[in-house]
Amino acid sequence: MKTFILAILLSFFSFIGISQSFIGPTIGVDFAQIREFKKYYSYYVPGRNFDYFEVSENGYSASSILWGLKGEQKIANALSLCVFINYTHKRVKADIGELYFPIEELKFNVFQGSLSLKWYPKKRWHIGTGLLMNYIPHVKILFKDGSDLGIVLMENRKGYGAIFSTGYEFKNFLLEMYFNKGISLNFEEDRPEDFKAINSLGISLSYLLRVSKKKN
Repeated sequence: MKTFILAILLSFFSFIGISQSFIGPTIGVDFAQIREFKKYYSYYVPGRNFDYFEVSENGYSASSILWGLKGEQKIANALSLCVFINYTHKRVKADIGELYFPIEELKFNVFQGSLSLKWYPKKRWHIGTGLLMNYIPHVKILFKDGSDLGIVLMENRKGYGAIFSTGYEFKNFLLEMYFNKGISLNFEEDRPEDFKAINSLGISLSYLLRVSKKKN
């Protein structure tokens, strides 16, 4: 994840001073589709053996507030390079079999970095596409009484995908809609993913300030 973020940041900052650059904070609402890879699979946590694990959320119902930092670099009259680093906290309804205490949810943080190319068919309106990477440090079990007992169901999960977006600029604000399509790169049958590749869609609002002007 660090290497990926470093690569996209270097791509962005290498253009600063050559053409117009913008950077600023972003807030939004993210709706994710969280699905388990295999319902009936044996999980081992110290002191407990789970017979199955199942996410109870339907469709894109795992909603959360998204926070991030967005940078945009003009590379041509109608093209720009966009770097977006963001964070969101998810809680999803789930069920785990053979567990003594009934659980309420799974909770986890998602860190994401993306690099995309935007095309402006009109001055303030764009469409864009690019690549992204998700990183989940750990997923914890949340019981009905609000405690998690420190039980980690899974950890260090990485996911890859493509991002598609469209948005409109007004003054220093950028209103954007996006769809993230997760792509699974795990082909090991004896070690399946706990989550399938995560898809998400959402809307965000950024406030972008110009940090450099185009050199003549």
